[in-house]
Amino acid sequence: MIVQWYAHLPGVALQSSRELSFGAGKLAHVPFDEWHQLDDAFSFNESHYKQSRPVFYTGEADFPEDLDIAREFIHKSIHMLYLAFLLEQEVPLLPAPEMSVTYLRIPRVIDDNTPAGSYYEREIGPFEREWIVFERSGRTTFDDARLSSVRWAYSQVAAFDPDNAFSGVAAGLDTLELTARPEFWWHNEGIDLINGFVHCMAALEHILLPSHDEAPTGMKLTPTFGQHAAVITKASRKDLQQRAKHFSALYRLRSRLVHGEMGLTQLTDQEWSFLDEGRELLRYVLLKAMELRKVNKDYDSLSLLLAQAFKNDDVHRSLFS
Repeated sequence: MIVQWYAHLPGVALQSSRELSFGAGKLAHVPFDEWHQLDDAFSFNESHYKQSRPVFYTGEADFPEDLDIAREFIHKSIHMLYLAFLLEQEVPLLPAPEMSVTYLRIPRVIDDNTPAGSYYEREIGPFEREWIVFERSGRTTFDDARLSSVRWAYSQVAAFDPDNAFSGVAAGLDTLELTARPEFWWHNEGIDLINGFVHCMAALEHILLPSHDEAPTGMKLTPTFGQHAAVITKASRKDLQQRAKHFSALYRLRSRLVHGEMGLTQLTDQEWSFLDEGRELLRYVLLKAMELRKVNKDYDSLSLLLAQAFKNDDVHRSLFS
């Protein structure tokens, strides 16, 4: 039984008009007539649809008769692609596909397994069809260079095993997804990154800092966070101490916000710029942690490896070899 899917990717725009393969499916601009077969709710909005040029992730696969297995495979495929877009180098704030609409075209068969046409399932999220037909502004355009970054991230996500990952990485991916939801950043006057910053820094803390049982006696959280972030982000040791101080300042801002030591109106211009950096750092650390795990099976915790790398040149270089 061949099941076909069309998942709308809200917020995504493609510079290219050609179809682009990703995993089990492809990115495509679905013609209006084809979309109208899937969904006739906006049959008189062809002109708006063509102006919007929605991007779908579409594919098909042969499944056994159990539709639950088909749905599980399709949802996993869509989710992996979505994570890859979130892990793109500019860390775009993209709503999840389940916020919009996913269509399934399912064969209908009679008792003797004779094909009898097909029927459609529509999984409609809170955006309904609005972002398919009327989306104009606020989208992120992906050219070939940015899609190359997405493709590399997809290879990491596809190979990721949460049961054999460094501590905190799976939760970090969940955080990256959670903080992309509109309620985390949408504001009447623009984009508000403070809530997302605090969550991203908490996820980074889980990955970069040792657990209570692993922490050496007298360890201080803020400088240790800075040291570990410094060694994982750059191979050179020339400005290692300076970068460690910078990342410590990033962590210190998180602590002051969480513990109510400062109000939002008290943020300096530099501290406002830090808000972007939290999500960017989480994206980088997640990808680097997935990459390092493949060649560092002996370490249960990434923080133990980074502690050695901060002290030892050879271990530091091995992170980038």
